[in-house]
Amino acid sequence: MAKKNIITEEDIQIAKRLKKIWDEKKTLLGLSQEKAACALGFSTQAAISQFLNAKVSINIENLLKFSALLDVEPEEINPSVSPLLDHIRKSSNGNLTSVCEKKEITAEHQELIDVFSALPDDKKEKFMREMKAMKAHYDAYFEQRLRESHGKAS
Repeated sequence: MAKKNIITEEDIQIAKRLKKIWDEKKTLLGLSQEKAACALGFSTQAAISQFLNAKVSINIENLLKFSALLDVEPEEINPSVSPLLDHIRKSSNGNLTSVCEKKEITAEHQELIDVFSALPDDKKEKFMREMKAMKAHYDAYFEQRLRESHGKAS
């Protein structure tokens, strides 16, 4: 028998805060549910919708993911995690980034993600192989140039 996901009143309040922040920031951050799903590692936008509409409770991992994505402190979404995060901040010298590293996605990165996402699956694999090969080629080239420049300096 499948375990029933029970949504508490606290879960509903957390989802309401998340949805309010989402609605305030999605345009500014250029987010759609599809983009958020991709960025947070979910297979479809339905997962985002479920979190925003309190169909699924938000665990700590997803709380940290959403807070990083929306550029807010986790406590803004779920105030009850404040004691835990205070403890983590104190034990990591005030650096919560070491626990939940925020990554900047530039317009160029987003364009690459959009292009890649639009490709059929078989083309995605080919694209990745080609990009990895190109990176390996440039890494080898720059390594060789570095060795040559050190040889000339000696």
